[in-house]
Amino acid sequence: MVEVHNKVQSELTYGSFDGFGYDKTQAGLTRYKETYINETNHFINLMLGVETTPRVFHNDSVRNAKIADAAFESFKTGKAVALQY
Repeated sequence: MVEVHNKVQSELTYGSFDGFGYDKTQAGLTRYKETYINETNHFINLMLGVETTPRVFHNDSVRNAKIADAAFESFKTGKAVALQY
């Protein structure tokens, strides 16, 4: 289990067979800086024709949205939510 509280400095609670642990993480923009830079550069390269194949497609985004919706529903109800692909 991993639980992240997205504050300026996030607190991370993790659980394993050895028990629970706690740590602090970087804020989102700092933590994912390279990811944002890579995504932006890739998008610009697609628009300029430097790259021709997107790394992410529509169906990837739809699937991710369904997973996020199911996770939220599970959080609200406290029950597992089945996904169908």
